[in-house]
Amino acid sequence: ELIKSLEPAGGGGGGGGDDDNGNNIELTRTRKKSVEEKDNIMSSMINQYLLQPKDVIMTKKVGAGAFGEVFKGTCMGELVAVKTMIDVTEANVREFKAEIVLTAT
Repeated sequence: ELIKSLEPAGGGGGGGGDDDNGNNIELTRTRKKSVEEKDNIMSSMINQYLLQPKDVIMTKKVGAGAFGEVFKGTCMGELVAVKTMIDVTEANVREFKAEIVLTAT
């Protein structure tokens, strides 16, 4: 699917014109990222943070979140919070990945 965006004219080409304020504008077409493309971007970012299960030790349940339970634990000698997922669906995994990317950046 394509969307139109307005950008300042930067030289010839493309359908252009003036806006209501007399500014020269140029219409360009930009392809929207598909859900699959967004998932691929998130997955590549998440791969930087993947751990081996043997490196994580869960010690005590401390609460629950939208996706599952949260445990106190250690990972490679560091104190960490370990979030688990109870209802593993495609939509929940996508949202969980988005949360990981958000908190990691």
